[in-house]
Parts: sequence; C-alpha cells; structure tokens
Amino acid sequence: MTDDLGLDIVRVNRAKSGKIIGRREQSDLILGFHILTPNAGEITQGFAIALKFDAKKANFDRLIGIHPTASSENSKLGEPGLHPITQSYN
Repeated sequence: MTDDLGLDIVRVNRAKSGKIIGRREQSDLILGFHILTPNAGEITQGFAIALKFDAKKANFDRLIGIHPTASSENSKLGEPGLHPITQSYN
C-alpha cells in the first residue's frame, strides 16, 4: 500500500477501525455506526441514510464493498465470535 494512490484506504492491520451497534431484541435494528478512516464523514453520511430508514443487520450483510476502500470492510461486520450487540471489524 502506498500513500500516493489517492484512495480512501482503511488499514486493516489497525485494531477496531469501525463498528456498528444494534439490538437483537428488535430484529438486529442498527442504532449507530462508528468508523476511523480518512473521509469518515463521507462514509458516515451514507450510513446515516440507512439508519434513518431503520436498517437491519441483514441489510448491511447484503452490501458489496468496493475494494480497496473502507467500504470493502463492511462485509466483515458481525463476524462470528463478536459481541452480539456491538459488532466490530478490524
């Protein structure tokens, strides 16, 4: 990875670069979203739309991320073994 690519790249070796927060009691309703990456505001705006329309965990699971951008990490949200309420990805 080089810094001169001009891409919004998430460094996957960074611990806990993002997470979603949801409630199993409400069919995995997503309540919040955090991300630490360049241009996080642009990414968060897209997720804000999903949250406004009561997005569920299953909606995020069906996303296809554009590689090599931070959105490619979305497919890892909620991997087995993670806490059932707060789902994080590395």
